[in-house]
Amino acid sequence: MKLNLTSIANMDRFLDIVAQCKGTVSLHLPDHSICDLKQNPLARQFLKLGDQTQESFSLHLGCPSDFPLFLQYMMEAARA
Repeated sequence: MKLNLTSIANMDRFLDIVAQCKGTVSLHLPDHSICDLKQNPLARQFLKLGDQTQESFSLHLGCPSDFPLFLQYMMEAARA
């Protein structure tokens, strides 16, 4: 499942959700490489930098059952 995001309201909460996922959470980088956010601290740092520059980015969830975690996060962020 693919998610396109333009910003992350609460990076710490977002990374907690990534850690809770059963499957991989892959970050698609501008050079077309792919990094696993659960395993790669450099990918998490890139994500933090990308959020500051307002670049959009794509995530791929390896396990579709992880999607509700991200949906709940996005709904909570919209209410804040």
